[in-house]
Amino acid sequence: MGDCTAPLGSTRSVDTLPSRPVLTRRQLLRAVGATGALTISAATFVACGGGTASEPAVTASAAKISATSAPTTSPAPTQAPVVAAATSVAVTPTAAPPPKSVGKGTLVFQTPGVGAEGTAFAPSAIKFSQETGIKVEYVDTGLDFEKYAVQYASGSGGDVYEYETKQILHYATLGAFLNLDPYVAKSKVMQPAEFFPIIWSKCLIQGHLYAGPEETTPVAIYYNKDRFQEAGVKPPPTNWADASWDWNAFLDTAQKLSKPDKTQFGVTISTWWVYSLPWIWSNGGHEVNEAITKASFNTAGVIGGWQWLQDLRWKYNVWSQPKQKHPDFNTGGDAMFLSGPYSIPGLRQSAKVPWSIGAVPKGKAGVWTRDPANCYTIWTGSKNKDEAFQFLEFLTGPEGQNILGQSARGIPARKSVATSKAFLEQSDVNWQVFVDAVAHDGLQAVTDVWPEMDSTITKMIDPMWNNQITVDTFVTQLNPVVQALLDKAKVRRDLSSTYLPVGWKAPSV
Repeated sequence: MGDCTAPLGSTRSVDTLPSRPVLTRRQLLRAVGATGALTISAATFVACGGGTASEPAVTASAAKISATSAPTTSPAPTQAPVVAAATSVAVTPTAAPPPKSVGKGTLVFQTPGVGAEGTAFAPSAIKFSQETGIKVEYVDTGLDFEKYAVQYASGSGGDVYEYETKQILHYATLGAFLNLDPYVAKSKVMQPAEFFPIIWSKCLIQGHLYAGPEETTPVAIYYNKDRFQEAGVKPPPTNWADASWDWNAFLDTAQKLSKPDKTQFGVTISTWWVYSLPWIWSNGGHEVNEAITKASFNTAGVIGGWQWLQDLRWKYNVWSQPKQKHPDFNTGGDAMFLSGPYSIPGLRQSAKVPWSIGAVPKGKAGVWTRDPANCYTIWTGSKNKDEAFQFLEFLTGPEGQNILGQSARGIPARKSVATSKAFLEQSDVNWQVFVDAVAHDGLQAVTDVWPEMDSTITKMIDPMWNNQITVDTFVTQLNPVVQALLDKAKVRRDLSSTYLPVGWKAPSV
């Protein structure tokens, strides 16, 4: 998922992303790996369920969920029966409409249109069914999270859902997800010490666990090995502590990789605003205060980070401008881009160039990345809660995490699997770069109004990316709008473990 790989900014200057009737935000950015395209129009975002700037991201029908407040406790779990291995398994990756939870011992497991990224889910469902006799219907729905909310409101939800961690606070507050505390208290598999702490923390809401950690997907630099060799340029280091790889070195590299005839550019940058965060954080900026009660987009660190990115496009032109048409990354037109491991399945399918990965460059406040981690949730309306948690234990346990790791879509959240030889030495990817990135994760400022905040910023940012307004003008417009959203937020992610006045404290790994 990654955020979506997906979630846009201004219209694509090279290739447009493939059009789809229903497209989740994570699908959009995921498509980077398949198309090499990174810039997406605000109109496309609205088509993905972002709504308009003046309306909440949750639809009126979905808002009915609010009649059930987020639980603070749940019934004590009963021991799921141990049965003989199934001789037939109902695992059906298929299109919507998905089946609903019916209480007959068959679990419905839904993912929001992950496509090639979903290679781990069907095998996991099959293996779990073989070991327990509990049938699993796996459905890659293609639905956005707002559509899931409609399922919940109408009582037609499934049992287990894959979500982006930044989305769960909003939907858990609406009463969509089961509080897992009573189950975890009895579990020998799902315990916090087994997972990267920062990923576990993203599954917590006010100290209660509402999701099982799935994976971490930190952003790194992807680069075209041929273009670097042809230009005689040193590739991005794999060591995140390499102080020589700073913003100046990154700019120098991008300039050497850009051609005067504008057929090749040094880098392409996602215009989804959250992909600005590594630059903002490494410049010492924060988009909000530690308590997530005050917007601070109009502060020097944020302004400087966005100014740097705008300059890459309009001052230095190492990132293509909207009217500069050229081949994409997959066909050799862009030498670098930033994304997470969720782009790997698409690159393997579509890239016509040899590629590798390296660390994000260091700013004056250090080197930081964003990590759109993913997780598993159980719908509060599930008729199979005990069996659903048993499935979560499998998915987050060693066996399920190993299957996930071999699918090459993310870093398993379970530390023992992520640092294992079997995971790190697989295939053609230097996975250690992504694993090391976890120590450089910042935390996004997530509240229960995250979907609305996300869509609002996304729709306001295009003029800045297109050089129609200055960064100063943009943040002057943006800050009071975001402040109004924060004022109505009721639940906030806890940033206290890593937040510093300038930058972040490295999370414990």
